[in-house]
Amino acid sequence: MNKAEFAVWDKKFDYKRGFFMTFANGWKVSVQFSWGNYCANYECEMDITPFTCKDAEVAVFNAAGDWATDEIFPEADGEQVVGYITPDRLADAIMEIKAK
Repeated sequence: MNKAEFAVWDKKFDYKRGFFMTFANGWKVSVQFSWGNYCANYECEMDITPFTCKDAEVAVFNAAGDWATDEIFPEADGEQVVGYITPDRLADAIMEIKAK
């Protein structure tokens, strides 16, 4: 069964910027780039966070729903999320996740 989709985490948090992707293999990647996320927008004020950012905070979940961020991003060093990921680095990671 194909589980692929794009989605936002929670529509009631419209001040947050980001999305997640679920792949056909059941793996999921979360990409967040709002205030308080580990990205260039970290110190922005909640109500004026830009809709763009040069990098993002990323989390990865395997098909069982378990955290798998450090399996894809060794730089996560055991943490559940990894910050300041560039679009090019994210694209490489997405290809790796899709191939799982």
